[in-house]
Amino acid sequence: MTQQEFWEIIVNSLRQTPIEQSNHRFEVNYDDEIMCRTEEDANCIADFLESMGFDVVHTSESDDEEFKWLIYID
Repeated sequence: MTQQEFWEIIVNSLRQTPIEQSNHRFEVNYDDEIMCRTEEDANCIADFLESMGFDVVHTSESDDEEFKWLIYID
């Protein structure tokens, strides 16, 4: 399985997770990026993904007022 295929499985799974289960801390946008409310959450998820074998996981600040941090892969 490629990293892209694995990423798609993760993103699709998160899309199906009821918002209540995520404690309103993250969502997935239409660009297949994981959006987080805090930098700490974004870094934690990025570190977890890297430990799962993803080569490069990026976090960046977004313009969204509610979800300020993005997580994505190359």
